[in-house]
Amino acid sequence: MMVCMVTRSTSDGYTQSERVARDLSEQILKGELKAGDQLASEQQLAEEYGASRGTIRRALAILKDSDMVRTRPGAGSFVAFHGASLAGTEGWTVATRVAGHPTTTEILESTIIPTPESLTDYCLMPEVYRIARRRFLAEEPISLEVSMIPVNDRIKTIMEFGLLGGSVSKTLRATGMNVTHGFQDISSEAVDDQRAELLSIPAGERVLVSRRIGFDESDEFSEFVESWLNPEHFTFHLSFKE
Repeated sequence: MMVCMVTRSTSDGYTQSERVARDLSEQILKGELKAGDQLASEQQLAEEYGASRGTIRRALAILKDSDMVRTRPGAGSFVAFHGASLAGTEGWTVATRVAGHPTTTEILESTIIPTPESLTDYCLMPEVYRIARRRFLAEEPISLEVSMIPVNDRIKTIMEFGLLGGSVSKTLRATGMNVTHGFQDISSEAVDDQRAELLSIPAGERVLVSRRIGFDESDEFSEFVESWLNPEHFTFHLSFKE
């Protein structure tokens, strides 16, 4: 199905390509453009938005980087799924900013603990930083995240002053430990009393739980992150090909 809908943005502080990406992402987040819908061609979008094809390509690249759109060679661009990517912090940040609904983060805990036994097959350091955070959309808590990163001299130097910009990914990049690959498991689990209170939902309610282990380009352990996600705001999307 070919879909082309235009919403004009009046927000300041965005480039033209970001405004186009924001308009399209709003339609995806509202369900006006659904998973599998084909976007109009670059030429059609350029005409509708009064923009160059280069601007449209940059807008589509923003949506692609946010895992909201997939491009099939020779076929065009398609809506990937309803929401922002769980693949990493940058995708989440870009998607929510472009959509005009940025999330905010509260750091609940940042401590050094012995490396959990469940991570000893991946992490060679005897200790890890345990960083617990809560994310909000407006004033509503939508996720809890617990990250564990290895304690080494590079991380210690930075962590004396806290996470860079409150971001684990920025902190890892600054130390050359940027996550480049890994694996992730998604399940549905009931929340205990403590997590339920932090998420402002009833205890025992089932939520999506993501557990991801990431490695740097040298195949060294960089981060383990466990996320408890309110299913009203998140879905699970899997891409595959033969």
